[in-house]
Amino acid sequence: MAKKLFSPVLASILFLSAMISGCSRPISAQEIANRTAEAIPKVDSVKMDMHATVDMASAGGENPQAMSMTQDMTAEVKTAPREMHAIIKAAMNMAPLGNINITMEMFMVDQWIYAATDVFGSGKQWMKMPLTEKDWESQNQLQQQAEFLRSAVTVTSLGTEVVGGIECYVLEVKPDLNALMEWAKTQQVNPGAGMDGIDISQIDLAEMVKTYSIKEWITKDGYLLKKAEMEMVMEISGQDFMATATGAGKTTMTLRASMNFYDYNKPLTISVPPEALEAEEITSLTP
Repeated sequence: MAKKLFSPVLASILFLSAMISGCSRPISAQEIANRTAEAIPKVDSVKMDMHATVDMASAGGENPQAMSMTQDMTAEVKTAPREMHAIIKAAMNMAPLGNINITMEMFMVDQWIYAATDVFGSGKQWMKMPLTEKDWESQNQLQQQAEFLRSAVTVTSLGTEVVGGIECYVLEVKPDLNALMEWAKTQQVNPGAGMDGIDISQIDLAEMVKTYSIKEWITKDGYLLKKAEMEMVMEISGQDFMATATGAGKTTMTLRASMNFYDYNKPLTISVPPEALEAEEITSLTP
């Protein structure tokens, strides 16, 4: 009788042991990336801050040049319906123009982009244009991070870290280079006339990238992106990069960006000011 009772008890113990062992199995870096890529499209709303720097310097040639730019952005995003509000502040230093400070406020609401740019403190001048799918994708930083994870060539675990009181997985991600290039093309502010020679959207950046790295902090509870850091170094010929600097020689460009994401799925109201709604319609936000 004891033997008959022992067998099912032992079987139950072994079964529970196997379940516990399975539950404690360390999650792989790729699995974390996959779960995060799946979780991001389900987000209803999020807020984010971004700080980016671009440093460029040319060497050799007849017309060496240098430029530096910092860009800070705060944004709030809703996915249903699609709405976004962002404030971008950029500071650029480039000879012979000297220091240029730019502030842009932008709304994406009801299939329209409303934007006001303030250069040299001249005040806001609102304009509007139809919102395209490409416009939305280029400004949705969270969705771009999901694309990096989906297209990753390799994902490496760097352990865990507490960020803002939240325990996170830390991943080093090597994304598909094409996805990274699409992101890089969105990281520029056109200050207007006189800067038409700088347009990285017209360049095949993939051939010029020398090094790049991405680190992402993913919350253990929910697999949501908490923080991201990116760096990319490119070498570009003067002829390819600056239309007015055909003798500039080789230009080295370093782009760094750090992003923080917070207030996931909290109620969010985005309201376009009346003066923006009444703005003149244009075909492009850049001259």
